[in-house]
Amino acid sequence: MNILKVLTRSAPPRTRRRLSVLAGFFTLISLFLLLSGPALVFSQSDSDEPEDSELSTVEAVPPTSGWLANNDNKSSANVSVVKELIDGQEWDVLVINANLKANNGWAGAVLTDANIIQRLQNAGGVRFKVLGDGKKWRVNLPTNNIPDGSFYGTTITTQNKKVSSIDISFALLKQPNGAKKVVFSKYKINGIRIERANDTGTGASVIKVFDFEIF
Repeated sequence: MNILKVLTRSAPPRTRRRLSVLAGFFTLISLFLLLSGPALVFSQSDSDEPEDSELSTVEAVPPTSGWLANNDNKSSANVSVVKELIDGQEWDVLVINANLKANNGWAGAVLTDANIIQRLQNAGGVRFKVLGDGKKWRVNLPTNNIPDGSFYGTTITTQNKKVSSIDISFALLKQPNGAKKVVFSKYKINGIRIERANDTGTGASVIKVFDFEIF
């Protein structure tokens, strides 16, 4: 810019006018870059953020998080939380005792915590470990658009006195055979049920649930 000033002073009048216009032009360009530079950098930083706000995370769910006994009027169930040493590690364990009297009934536990239900609505599935007695249980995801109890879910089989790892993807859930088909929507989930029901068989059973995660 100093060179332009020197040339302007020593140049003929017409040339001085042209050099003055040129100097003014460079001044405007400099001001534009000075003012817009930080904004441009900020905009670039914004564009690097992920477009999908539902990032893949894994969240642990303690067994004390709002699990309640749930059963029909003929069957029975009770729920407790204990500390237990399993495979050399101490866990907070959800213990479900259920006695199912009829195949069209249910007996088990239901999770009702509103915060966890909201997390389920934005998740892809659940995983947990169980210590059972070799009998079958049903894991159901009740939704607001299924009023008759024919919820989407899956049947799990425990091993007698052995730990099993259960991994459930919401995309693979199914309604019971013969149910009126309704489209599954995870955004309508209103709980999660671990129970004896449908095709699990009647009678008494105990299941211990621990290391529960939402993914």
